[in-house]
Amino acid sequence: MCARVRIAEVAAYCECDVVSTYRVWLVHERFRGRLSRAEFEASEDNLLGFLQERTEAKPHLLHALGETHASTGSKHASTALDGPTLPTSPTEPQPAE
Repeated sequence: MCARVRIAEVAAYCECDVVSTYRVWLVHERFRGRLSRAEFEASEDNLLGFLQERTEAKPHLLHALGETHASTGSKHASTALDGPTLPTSPTEPQPAE
């Protein structure tokens, strides 16, 4: 894409990739017990607000908001926390499903 001088598309891809990587890191930190559920949700809310403020100028960021969030206006996009409860520390066992 760079060779074809499609730099704007490369930049858009990279922006979405950064958002996805940050969200994976948040889940990782939550799993390790370094973030409480409230801290995780506050970080996710801050990110979603940041993205929403920029979607008019950068519509590719709608992808990072997730289909559920963008179409229903729900507070949180689907995250790993929607499934089984994550342990609060690395040594705490997860509840059986």
